[in-house]
Amino acid sequence: MTLARVEVTVPHNPFMGGLRPQVGSHSRSRSRSRQWLVTAGEWAFGLTIAICGISLVLHESSAIWRGPNLRLGVHPSLAPRLIPLVGMLIATACFVLSTGGRTFKRPLKRLLPVSVVCLLVLAVLVVGGSVYSRVIDGNPNTFFSLGFVILCGPCACWCFELTPDPARLLRVWMVALAAGTVVVLVSSLARLFFTMDGGFTEHFPVVFALAGLMWFMQPTAGIRVIIGLVVAAVCLLSFKKSGIISFGAMALPVVVDACIRRFGATQRTAAILFAMCLSVVVMNAVIFFALSTSFRSGEHLFRQYSYDIAWQQFLESPIIGQVYTGESAVWNPYYPGERVAVHNDVLDVLRQGGVVGFILFAIPMYGSWWFLWCYRKYWKQAPPGLLGGAAAVYGTTVVFLFNPTLLTPDIAAIVWTMLGCTIWHQGSFRSGIRSQETVTWLHR
Repeated sequence: MTLARVEVTVPHNPFMGGLRPQVGSHSRSRSRSRQWLVTAGEWAFGLTIAICGISLVLHESSAIWRGPNLRLGVHPSLAPRLIPLVGMLIATACFVLSTGGRTFKRPLKRLLPVSVVCLLVLAVLVVGGSVYSRVIDGNPNTFFSLGFVILCGPCACWCFELTPDPARLLRVWMVALAAGTVVVLVSSLARLFFTMDGGFTEHFPVVFALAGLMWFMQPTAGIRVIIGLVVAAVCLLSFKKSGIISFGAMALPVVVDACIRRFGATQRTAAILFAMCLSVVVMNAVIFFALSTSFRSGEHLFRQYSYDIAWQQFLESPIIGQVYTGESAVWNPYYPGERVAVHNDVLDVLRQGGVVGFILFAIPMYGSWWFLWCYRKYWKQAPPGLLGGAAAVYGTTVVFLFNPTLLTPDIAAIVWTMLGCTIWHQGSFRSGIRSQETVTWLHR
């Protein structure tokens, strides 16, 4: 048998590009099936995010939709609450199947970084406590939705780890966010001009998620100006006090990026950032109190009373809280006859999970900013997905302080997915920097 007649059947990655060897029909078929699985995973990933965004306007108080309450994740039945997680699980399964056994040969720290482990433990804690509360105590107001949707974070991280083209998946993520954001903006503006009421405060995270990514991925100044104007309009036209505060929060990462890229990670940069942070805080405080009587919602006494209740519950069990066996809503005298949410996600974590739950929450949620500070001298090399995701997470964490954002599954799915994307970019960036440092050291 001559060498020319030999048929190479060694499997290869069909997504690597470049020169490819001749392969047998079985290998070509397997490559095509893997390509279809990757495409299906991308579609499942994108459609999940787009549906979560679009579903925000499908309820009776929207100026566009006047039908029954169809908002995904808020319907009394359990099935709609699982829609975001099911979509993410399908996407993850497609990517796992496309890689085959190679998935389980990856380093464990890539599949299970510390932040992902924290999210998994927190999800188990929340779901377990909710099951006990629902079955044993007969409590209808549990944290089921929160527990299920937290898992969107690990799923998103695994999707980026397993996909053969993370840049393409990032584009899918942005397009899906844009589709959901456009509907949200149209609905909010329609409500503002046709009902003379403010937009939805809870929609801020959707806008911030897209704005954070777009700002750092688009070098064109004109596009950045448009992004800034859109975010400013949404925040200010919401006629919410938290809108002004949120706008300041979203502007801060942009200032940080501009200072570090202009002056580097120096003492001068630190002084400028400190002055800017102080100015933003003062400006927000002045506007907040000067215009407090002109806003239509966010009563000080209502929020203060809810916060006091949550804080007292935390003090009763500060280490482990109520282990999520408590209720997601509290009695408030300003809303007699019904329970209302605390309107502060951080206090919800403290009162239900205690210090343990807060640590599990804080490591993935705030870890990206600590990571960027530790690697600040490499800021100019950081990928857009990491910078944009960290900026968006930072903006939404301010919203957490004034609204029950994470108790709304469709919004929470976008937040946790954004966090999972950022966690993966963080790990990938760390690996690249360490490899770069090793090469530099060897060449000395």
